[in-house]
Amino acid sequence: MEIDPATGKSNKGVYQLEYRETSSATPTYGTWGALYFDKKDYFSGKQFYYTAFTMNDKIEMIRLEVPRYGGRPPRVDWNFEFYEFAATEAADLYRRKEPMNIHMDPLDRAYFYLTGRYHGRGSVMRFNKQNGRLKWYAKMDKMTTVRAWAQVPRQKNFYGCGDFETGDVTANVASAEHTSAIFRMDNTGNMVWYSVLSGSNPVSSSANQDRCFGLSFDSRHNELTALLQIKASSLREYSEGDFYDTALILMDTNGRPKKSETISFASSAYDIYLPNDAL
Repeated sequence: MEIDPATGKSNKGVYQLEYRETSSATPTYGTWGALYFDKKDYFSGKQFYYTAFTMNDKIEMIRLEVPRYGGRPPRVDWNFEFYEFAATEAADLYRRKEPMNIHMDPLDRAYFYLTGRYHGRGSVMRFNKQNGRLKWYAKMDKMTTVRAWAQVPRQKNFYGCGDFETGDVTANVASAEHTSAIFRMDNTGNMVWYSVLSGSNPVSSSANQDRCFGLSFDSRHNELTALLQIKASSLREYSEGDFYDTALILMDTNGRPKKSETISFASSAYDIYLPNDAL
């Protein structure tokens, strides 16, 4: 759906339905935020939407051509359905997936990235824009999902962050232990560094829970800022408890923290929850 930023008015929308869908057989869809509008393709000059979502627990990735004239509807240029483990092939962990974000490569306009979670772990995938073919796939064994992304302008390096749900539980995920994780990678899939930011829950009987939901790169000062949802007592000063506060952490390009600021409702003990890619 296209929305006018100034007025909030919806200009137009696109609905994608499974062609075999009927009133008695409706697929289950899941949207996670993976969407990009390319206003001018480097090769054809056309406009395209790139999107990924889940349908019946499988990842679907689609490129839609947007006609410029004539009022014609968008046309599917290509689409792919990701391979799915069956219950007899793997444990439940390997069937968990979340297509979170789509980003373009600033150095090579022929490629884009899909980040999130695939086969139960944080993932970064690099695809060819013209045909959707996979160039490479990076899987993070110590990361459950990639929630946010920051690209260094005109460079091959980018940053990602998310969290690691250490116990791989199948129930009560909200109360399970999480550690936040941040990494730097280049456009060949090479991991430059990986860092864990985590602390102790002030309530010793509760799990440690720290998660990263946002990243921003400041090219002027060559610094990285991470937005975390935390319970770590080391970053909290007042009325610590088993509830989420928000922390902003300023780091250098090697992931070394410089300073932090914490946002809290203090004695109110309210949880502060963050959306994905929130900075």
